[in-house]
Amino acid sequence: MLAARGAFLFYVDADLNISPDHVPHALEHLQNGADVVAGQRRLSTYAGQERSFGRLFAGALVQASRRAIVLPVIRDTQAGFKGFRRDTARDIFERTHIHSFAFDIEVLFLARQLRAVIVELPVTTEYRPDSTYNLRKHLPPFLRDILQIRLNYLRGAYRIPESQPPS
Repeated sequence: MLAARGAFLFYVDADLNISPDHVPHALEHLQNGADVVAGQRRLSTYAGQERSFGRLFAGALVQASRRAIVLPVIRDTQAGFKGFRRDTARDIFERTHIHSFAFDIEVLFLARQLRAVIVELPVTTEYRPDSTYNLRKHLPPFLRDILQIRLNYLRGAYRIPESQPPS
């Protein structure tokens, strides 16, 4: 994201399970005052598509953990569709430390700390059966990284300007 060019920057999950058809609507928000647009899946639709109870349970555990520890206000942090104003993206991504599935949470946490205007945009997803997410391998580090985000903040690792209130 730091090397990207353009006034507006986007990223999507590698499996492209969220259509680029959402980009024009996201651009409207960014052009009209939003600093960040975060895709938001409809939970009932997502749960109906997901074929693994374990993945649903892990997702619920991750969301409950991140709400309790770092970010209670965003409904869906893990939808793989985010858009940014270029200056906001730079302010956020210059500060990131997390390199796991929890990076979306860190990005949105930093956006809140920097008082960015965040718009949650409803998006539709397409089920992809070939996910690389493995519960045993990825869930424990994911949960650890959520806690690490809070610890990074408390230790001053994010260099948030003094005028920003803690969340």
